[in-house]
Amino acid sequence: MFGIKLKPKTEEDKIEDTNEQIIEETGETNAETVAPVENTVEEKPEEITSVEEPIKPTQEEVSELVVPEVIAPVVDTVERPAPIVQEEDKFNLAKVLGKTETGMKKEFYVFQIKELMAKLGKTVGKETTSNEFVKDYKSLCEFGVGEILVTPAYYHECREAEKKNKNSCVKVCALIDYPNGESSFKARLSDVKDAVKNGVDGVVVVMPTSAVAMSRLSEEKSRMIRFAKTAKHSFGVAIDGNVDGDNLRKTLKAVDGIPAQKLVLVCRGMDFSAVKRVLLDVASFKGTKQLCVITELNKLEEISLLFENGADKVYSPFVIDVGNQLLDKFGVRLN
Repeated sequence: MFGIKLKPKTEEDKIEDTNEQIIEETGETNAETVAPVENTVEEKPEEITSVEEPIKPTQEEVSELVVPEVIAPVVDTVERPAPIVQEEDKFNLAKVLGKTETGMKKEFYVFQIKELMAKLGKTVGKETTSNEFVKDYKSLCEFGVGEILVTPAYYHECREAEKKNKNSCVKVCALIDYPNGESSFKARLSDVKDAVKNGVDGVVVVMPTSAVAMSRLSEEKSRMIRFAKTAKHSFGVAIDGNVDGDNLRKTLKAVDGIPAQKLVLVCRGMDFSAVKRVLLDVASFKGTKQLCVITELNKLEEISLLFENGADKVYSPFVIDVGNQLLDKFGVRLN
């Protein structure tokens, strides 16, 4: 037999069946008392179509929108340099002093050059004429060189040079019995007394190089003590720096008990490396004495390194050349 297939009920059919069931149970047919069943049916979320979705603006409309000011600021974590101080905000010292910044910079370089030159001293060669001496003395005053070391033959030239440079701060120191210290005790003592009469600012006496070999260090020490008392001013003992280490240490031991303010190393004819080596050997023996060097070095770099290796003062016949090298290095002039 043919099976009868029932057509599935629609939503309207279901509603009608429900209404008929309600009428049968209550017996009421008044439409006002019967609530529409369709209102009691639970609406499915997907069937809600009455809510209007917000209208999205077009790309052109978005670009025309003004960003409100209430947007939270973005924290900048990038480290930035300090603000540049404008020129007008700085205190212009040059202007107050009536100078230019370039001029003040040059004055600073000149000041530093003179600070270094004050630690230098000039020795005078035997071939120097009177006119050359006076001319060099003037340059020493301009550079601010601290001292000139002269033999007794140049006392007259020193007085003449001082007359022509009344505001000079260059000290005159007498160098007695240079370079070997081989004169007699009486001759050296006489020279020390003569130096004091000529108004020198200091006296340096050379200890005989042969004192060690002749085993006369003790005798020479007693004589140096006598010279120091006679000098009445700053006194220094000069020793030969070009001797072997053992003899140098014996000489330094003898000098240790002499009331001298300066210990002067005579380094004639020695190159830079040799002078540096002696300085390093003597530095620990100088005690409270000022360590000075007489040298013939003429290069700025070498002279500077002597100070770095323990020298307190350096004497050279080329000290003015060293000063000119400093001026050229910094591109300045004294006047």
